[in-house]
Amino acid sequence: MGIASHKNGGVPCKEKPAFKRKEDFQVHLSWMSGWCAESDCPPRRSARSPERDRAVHHFVNDRLSGEFFHNLTSLRRCDELCDVVLEACGPTDAGGAESESAPPTIIAAHKVVLAAACPYFRAMFTSNMVESNKDRITIKDIDGATLALLVEYMYSGRLDIDESNVQCLLSTATILQLACVRDACSRMLIESEEMLTMDEASFMQLISDDRLTTEGEEAVFEAVINWVKYDPSRKPSLPNVLAAVRLPLISQEFLLDRAYQEPLIQESPACIAMLCSVYHHILKKEVTPGIAASWVRPRQPVPLSQLIMVVGGQAPKAISCVDTFDPDSQRWNTLAALQQRRCRCGVVMAGDLVYAIGGFNGSARIRSVEIYDPRRDLWLTGPPMEARRSTLGVAVLDGSIVAVGGFDGSTGLCSAEMLDPRQGQWMALPSMTTRRSSVELYDSRANRWRIGEPLLEVRSGAGVAIYRDRVIAAGGHDGPLVRASVEMLGDDGWMHLPEMSVCRRNAGIVVANGIVFALGGDDGASNLSSVECLELESPDQFWSTLQVCFAFFEFSFYPSISSYFLRRFLYLLINASFVVTYTQPLFRPRCHKQDHTVVLRYCQKHSIARI
Repeated sequence: MGIASHKNGGVPCKEKPAFKRKEDFQVHLSWMSGWCAESDCPPRRSARSPERDRAVHHFVNDRLSGEFFHNLTSLRRCDELCDVVLEACGPTDAGGAESESAPPTIIAAHKVVLAAACPYFRAMFTSNMVESNKDRITIKDIDGATLALLVEYMYSGRLDIDESNVQCLLSTATILQLACVRDACSRMLIESEEMLTMDEASFMQLISDDRLTTEGEEAVFEAVINWVKYDPSRKPSLPNVLAAVRLPLISQEFLLDRAYQEPLIQESPACIAMLCSVYHHILKKEVTPGIAASWVRPRQPVPLSQLIMVVGGQAPKAISCVDTFDPDSQRWNTLAALQQRRCRCGVVMAGDLVYAIGGFNGSARIRSVEIYDPRRDLWLTGPPMEARRSTLGVAVLDGSIVAVGGFDGSTGLCSAEMLDPRQGQWMALPSMTTRRSSVELYDSRANRWRIGEPLLEVRSGAGVAIYRDRVIAAGGHDGPLVRASVEMLGDDGWMHLPEMSVCRRNAGIVVANGIVFALGGDDGASNLSSVECLELESPDQFWSTLQVCFAFFEFSFYPSISSYFLRRFLYLLINASFVVTYTQPLFRPRCHKQDHTVVLRYCQKHSIARI
């Protein structure tokens, strides 16, 4: 694998580096002053040719990926080197016949780009489907203009959504499994008046869908009332649209205090009769004649997309970049950068805010704290810790943030401290008993540490994640030996899981939807940009490597996947469906790598584990 580097520096690599930019070259000496690996292996010296004793200069082009896809877009628009033609026939009429009002839309493209950007086309072109060997593919029941917009999006990462196309984009993106576009369209419908301006058929289709994501049928009821109030001429339609609300699933209190008291309901005898029938059904708690099975069937919404958030890291020096990865679409996007560079920091989510704590800025261990506000996409300064800590562990315990152990630049730390976000002040906790490869548990009620179950293997710099109150430790190293092994702490102690496909230390490990992801790190000789995953509930467990795509923007050049995972760390999950709404956090603690020990921490009721 060639190298890819952040603009702050280059990484020595055994293979020939990739030259990426025509202009604005940056020259990076392979010798890296202030190497901050904090591992048991010595730093690699300046690369020297075995034939000639001279330094090797690496030229790195950070804009290659952006230029590459910009040129691909130009090739497609000029119909050059295209190897597939998409023919969109448009929707069918009520009888199932194709509409003859408009000719099919013809779209030339490149199979490799479509497969890389869209799960639908990836499955089509990489499987044994008949279309995989065709150079002209007919796609039925998809509007041609909408498909053209989405193909353009696959090349540029840009899409203009407005009231005229949002519904078509939503339905087509769902078919093509473009989760990011689907979620963006859903947000626009919710946040604008578009839903209120829908005609009755479209509105009924929306609120009748089993996959509708909502906090409860009460919210659907309110949507119906607002839709009718938006246009008084819709009052005669109220009984029809109200029947699409799963009224038997509404609470008895809401039914009596809100629904029955609504003036629009009082004006409609049919609606009153409907509510009385529902109320009778609720009281009897059994199937009532006239109550359809679909009326009492709970909705089964499509699971919301989750993003993996990567904060700071080392590529090869400390950097300030913050990015997100969508496992569903396997695409990248960027967030606001940290105020200062930091790697091996602790990152945790408390409430709706993300905390980046301590770390190494490239020259010194730091105790500063930054707080990310997703509503403003902005990092703010938080209260600093009492001690300087890098490679520390962090967790949320009873609403407070706990920072444990770490390295202050000269020695490994046994101390711990806690931050109450409401008071904005750190306070000391009891120190751990010793630094070792065994396990210690902190009991917040007793305010003391106790011994836990030791690891099966000594591993420093391991990746750590939580799955259903179980700790997963992956990779790491024991001296010069870098491990690919994985183990999980359950009720009966530690047990081995399948080994990763490559050895990794300092990798990012996180669990999303029952799948554990291992991202980046290094294998002891070079930095890794690969991503692999393991489905924990699968009967045939094995690690599979992802062919990761990344977001790119026309005329706004974006770094490649390798730039993200050159010694970068992954920490937590956030909800991709709405930027200010987070899922229950799964924090990604850091691992202490001093004196051949490994530190894992997790939050389970009242305890944090140190291993």
